[in-house]
Amino acid sequence: KIWLEKLTGMELVLIPGGCYMMGSPADEHERQPDESPRHEVCLTPFWMGRHEVTQGQYETLMGHNPARFKGDPTHPVEMVSWHDALGFIKTLNRKYGKSAFRLPTEAEWEYAARAGTSTPYPGGNNASSLGQSAWFDENSQDVTHPVAQKQANAWGLFDMPGSVYEWTGDWYDDGFTDAEALDPTGPEEGDMRVRRGGSWQSTAFACRTPTRDWSVPEYRTHKQGFRPVRSAL
Repeated sequence: KIWLEKLTGMELVLIPGGCYMMGSPADEHERQPDESPRHEVCLTPFWMGRHEVTQGQYETLMGHNPARFKGDPTHPVEMVSWHDALGFIKTLNRKYGKSAFRLPTEAEWEYAARAGTSTPYPGGNNASSLGQSAWFDENSQDVTHPVAQKQANAWGLFDMPGSVYEWTGDWYDDGFTDAEALDPTGPEEGDMRVRRGGSWQSTAFACRTPTRDWSVPEYRTHKQGFRPVRSAL
């Protein structure tokens, strides 16, 4: 199912509720310390942007385009801080008169990126097929590209690995709780916000589904964007 946000033309895909193992197993040779301990997370259904917010969508709502790679409105918007992404969402919510949209939690992002898989890459245990679903350092020519040109995952989401890093709503911590959780929202406070997915300049390793990254909320870079979610219930 796809839901259309008419003002900007954003398409959101319905992500089914369910449980998965978040993080990396102890025997995964590329596992990083902050991807542990692997633990079960259960999520209620939610809608998620089919692809990252584009420059055209951002400019339609906000009246300006902050991106460095201008020239094609179908490229993902970048040069947006966490606060900029939140500002876009708050502006969109004012049009609805309620808090319908938000940034995804880190748990939601990884669940949606996995789309029922448990391997470190969308195509399996190694990066041999990553180019089918991602723009990254080996194929991007050091620029962004129009969204939704690569292969979508099983839930219809494009550009989850590569393209631009995506902000989440969570504060960063250097590990996970090992307790089972329903719709977790991460630590209550922190200094860094989590971003996920890698970018057009990232190595294949940084585009692994469980790879975690972080930055101060004020940081802007031409490798960083976002996609919104909204609750389905």
